[in-house]
Amino acid sequence: MFSVLSKVVDYFWTEEEEENSNDSHLITSNSQTHGNGATNNKSVSDTSAKSKSIDGKVSHLYNTHGLIDKEIYFSFDAVHGDKYPKVGDHVTGVAKQQHSDGGWHAEQVILCTDFWDQDGDADEEQIDQTEPDAVVGVVTHFKGTEGYINDYIRFTFQQSDIGEDNYFPCNGDYVTADIVKTEEGQTEGRNVQPLRVEQREGKVTGALQNHGYIDGEIFFSYSVCKEGWHPQQWDKVKVVAMESVQGRNNWRAISVEPVTTSYTPSARFLVSPTKSSFLEDLQRDKNGIVVSMKNDCGDVKIGETKKMVIWIENKGRSPQLFQRCHFPAEVTQLRVESVKLLREHGAMMTMGNQAISGDITLYPAASLYINIVLEPRSVGLEKQLLIFTFKDFRIGRYITANIQDEYSNLVTSDPQYQQQNRNAMSRYRTTVNGPAGWTVPGERPSRVGWRKLYLPSRLPMFPVPERLRECILEGDDVEDVIPVLDQELDYKNYTARFKALLHLEEIQMDIDIREFDLERVSFRPIREFLALRVPGLAEGRPSLLIGDKIIVTEPGDSSGPAYEGYVHELMSEDVLLKFNQDFHSTNNGKDFNVVFTFNRAPLRRCQQAVTFAVNLGENVLFPTMLEPKLSRLLSSNKSRANVVPLKSQKHSSDKVQSMTYYNKHLNDQQKAAVTRILQGQCRPLPYILFGPPGTGKTMTVVETIIQVLKKMPSSRILACTPSNSAADLIAERIHRSRQVKTSDMVRLNAAQRNEETVPDCVKPYCCYGNDLDLASHYRVEIV
Repeated sequence: MFSVLSKVVDYFWTEEEEENSNDSHLITSNSQTHGNGATNNKSVSDTSAKSKSIDGKVSHLYNTHGLIDKEIYFSFDAVHGDKYPKVGDHVTGVAKQQHSDGGWHAEQVILCTDFWDQDGDADEEQIDQTEPDAVVGVVTHFKGTEGYINDYIRFTFQQSDIGEDNYFPCNGDYVTADIVKTEEGQTEGRNVQPLRVEQREGKVTGALQNHGYIDGEIFFSYSVCKEGWHPQQWDKVKVVAMESVQGRNNWRAISVEPVTTSYTPSARFLVSPTKSSFLEDLQRDKNGIVVSMKNDCGDVKIGETKKMVIWIENKGRSPQLFQRCHFPAEVTQLRVESVKLLREHGAMMTMGNQAISGDITLYPAASLYINIVLEPRSVGLEKQLLIFTFKDFRIGRYITANIQDEYSNLVTSDPQYQQQNRNAMSRYRTTVNGPAGWTVPGERPSRVGWRKLYLPSRLPMFPVPERLRECILEGDDVEDVIPVLDQELDYKNYTARFKALLHLEEIQMDIDIREFDLERVSFRPIREFLALRVPGLAEGRPSLLIGDKIIVTEPGDSSGPAYEGYVHELMSEDVLLKFNQDFHSTNNGKDFNVVFTFNRAPLRRCQQAVTFAVNLGENVLFPTMLEPKLSRLLSSNKSRANVVPLKSQKHSSDKVQSMTYYNKHLNDQQKAAVTRILQGQCRPLPYILFGPPGTGKTMTVVETIIQVLKKMPSSRILACTPSNSAADLIAERIHRSRQVKTSDMVRLNAAQRNEETVPDCVKPYCCYGNDLDLASHYRVEIV
């Protein structure tokens, strides 16, 4: 359930993952993806067996067709745009397989170079640069007209360099600067600009002799006030502030002026219901119209056809105009066969009843009946919403069916698989109930050149409750131990329910990894390490990363010590470990039992997340009403006094047309999605992009990131992905847009990641955890 979330939240591993760790924490990664994120990746298969996304290179070309990655056929008719690909070109798209034994055929091929209208060798040379062109840093020293960024990048700043934002450097400022190499080989900064700028209105909360504070968090000196004006305490001011460390404050004003006009933007919005309240109202009978409620087809086998009847009766005193009934879903196993008007009571489904093809007035006491046909094709629960449309209202009913396959019962678990599960459970039971001996700590991997990062608070351990562990071992009913699991999820039990589910997932992970424990194996010395042969390591069974820990014990010696060993290097079939030095010196090839462990940090961070989630408020976790807010794009434009309601289609289309899009290949739906996200009128509720492979979700996300970066100067963007390859793809697309510098974006990598797997164009943006404090201030962070 939380496997993808665990990969994201565990991007930062720390030394706190051990119960006996110090207060110092080092950040690295526990990502379980080792794929190469370069542009020559093989096509990544989607969850569907007959459709997958393409992300590869053209390997062969013929007269009217070619091959991608030597296996995917495509014709030039499937290529988007006016250009045909060349051998070696990076392409994306969608491929389909007609049957399980057939080859892959590309239905859509898009040249990656066409995403951003790249033409000419000069542009390619600029795009594929491998050296940083700009830097993010802190002004550590500035006096007169000269200063230093990060203590080593020298820069000059004259009065003539002051721009419209009235910025002049000050110690503690977070800035961006273009970097150049002088003839003497020194690094100099040019075009020094604030990293983040925010404009807002506030109140002066403190006015001292030569400086003051706005809203208790923005420091300002009187030199930045307009025309020598000295504000007094509680004055309303309009302030332009930049990110800067000034004592306890993290913002410094670069412009302060009095508020001369009172601006109160009005937003004529209607409060809209959310999906849950909308569906609840939709399924309610209205205006005297009553629709039958028993709409379950029951169990139906594939190949059978089942019919059911839905009744509609007007029990009110007024006639109602019935217009149509339909299934909104595009793909369904249900269909409406016919709609008939009952002429006489008791004449149900006789030849005298009238079939309806258009609108009809349903008078009081009159009835309609709809014939629904189920033609099952896919196994599982079929649940579709059927909408009955009248002139002034709509009523909905869910039609359900449990579709079964008579051959599915013939499929049973392999006896060997069942035996493996029993062995894993038996080993887990022995580990839990076994005697607790003493443990000799091993030697952790060293991180040369890294400074220790002291965090203000430690990540709690969140141990699994013993009563829950005993419940699993004894096979008892979990709901008896944790009753909240049997309750409907709501705001009050949100934390307790998800904490219990995370504990259950941790127990299952502990059981699963017991399958890979080794008995009576020996170590062999390789350099300063001890090597252990692990069957299935190349296939990720088990999945081990540098820094993971194993426990070693002597067979039959239950009272003896257990030795911790830490993974320092990974090979195709061997792991190189370091134990306590005494263990290395006394190792003579005798046998040991090996117990594998997993890093608990991802689950502990998930536990922390669900603990803090309730602080978001009930309307974020369980929204009941949607209250649209003023558009973030219009709120900064004080000349606009009114905002057109969100439902106005004309206004929305005007906005789409007036915006400038950096990617010229976006379609109307992608442009609309970008605009909606930028407006953010439903904040703090999230916007969700979804669609099948090849529909341009990544393109839309990249365009949105660039638009936010350009249009909202005070914004920060955190792009989280479940794998290295996905993060590299987003970083590469943003880089190829030519709209960012190396001072705008940072790609955070795991410390143990091999730099050779990072695409060349992404390397200038990379950070491996050696300066996380500075990296956390970049505008765009990709993990």
